[in-house]
Amino acid sequence: MPGDHIDAQPGEPFNILFDPEVQQLAVTRQRAVESGHRTDKVVGLNNDQMVDLRGLFSKLAPRLRRALMVVRKVRRRPNGGTARWRRESHQVVQLSERQLAAAEARYAEGAKLRDLAPELGVSRVRLADLLRQRGVRIRNASPTPDEVTEMVRRYESGESLEQIGERLGFNGGTVRNRLVACGVAMRDSHGRAR
Repeated sequence: MPGDHIDAQPGEPFNILFDPEVQQLAVTRQRAVESGHRTDKVVGLNNDQMVDLRGLFSKLAPRLRRALMVVRKVRRRPNGGTARWRRESHQVVQLSERQLAAAEARYAEGAKLRDLAPELGVSRVRLADLLRQRGVRIRNASPTPDEVTEMVRRYESGESLEQIGERLGFNGGTVRNRLVACGVAMRDSHGRAR
């Protein structure tokens, strides 16, 4: 008779459902509920087993609800549930030597990368990399490791923070911060070790 058997897959917390006695009790209880009879006096019904079952499934309920919510959100996406990171491939813009020379000249005159990049069809970061490859010093950029090494060498040879900053194109405060981060002992304003 249909409904006399419960189908389930093995694994926690479902293992208890494979006990034939528990299956029969569940079917008996379900029939009693459907017929409107009270089920608290069903012979052989073990309330402890029912409480255990409820406890196992109640801990899963919030996780299952959340998983179902996520699945529904994904299915409602306009792109049919495909992942966000799967974008259409785009053509990498190759800049000519003439375009790079013009960008370099405008940058040297004071133009900002964020204004130049959209005109050329590249990102600000890519334009900065291309200009660096041409030997252009990017304004407000952090010192490279080689520049920090040069700062340390110059400071230890006796140059002041301002002199180093002027030679390398940084503020004296930036030079000091990088030296302190490298563990260099600072001198006082008269050139004596502190």
